[in-house]
Amino acid sequence: MTNCAYNLNIDVTDLRKELLEYQKTLSYTKEDWGSIFVEKEKLGKHTENFYTLLPNCFLSKVRFIDYTQFDEENPHLYHIDVDVANQGYYDGEIHHMQIRQASINILLSGNEDIETLFAVDLESEYSDKLHYFKERNMKVVDRKKATKFPMLINTGMWHKSDPIDNTRKLASFIFHPFVSFIEARERCKQKGVLIE
Repeated sequence: MTNCAYNLNIDVTDLRKELLEYQKTLSYTKEDWGSIFVEKEKLGKHTENFYTLLPNCFLSKVRFIDYTQFDEENPHLYHIDVDVANQGYYDGEIHHMQIRQASINILLSGNEDIETLFAVDLESEYSDKLHYFKERNMKVVDRKKATKFPMLINTGMWHKSDPIDNTRKLASFIFHPFVSFIEARERCKQKGVLIE
């Protein structure tokens, strides 16, 4: 089995409170797909401190994901973290089609009994005509449940929540695309926070 996610031994109690309080102020539209990207400077001192844990690694905005916003018209299928719809999440910072390979997710609230499945697609023919949202025959190579610990995840792999969840709220600290998942893992290991 390939490890596509690791828990991190970091106390995020105060950070979680700060992020959850901010998330309560957000208003989502259907086009947001349950995600809003917020400049780190708007969030507070605990967010700023988290950025200093791994300096010069994260993109400038924190992604707030609210699974309570999903419905039948907006299923959460397998996906790779890339802005295929060119919604400008990181305009001026990265190209919208750069794959964001790693992130650290913090569960803010909701059901912990949800797995993230990581998979490979061994059948699709990749080209500029490949439709991102089509159904695929995936082979699951790893799975991980969210816990109270922050979780480093490989967002450059096809991944999804299982089962489809409408209870959780997350904050996601996204690494710059030039930081691979393996590099992110090694940086966390060097800091002594990676739980293996």
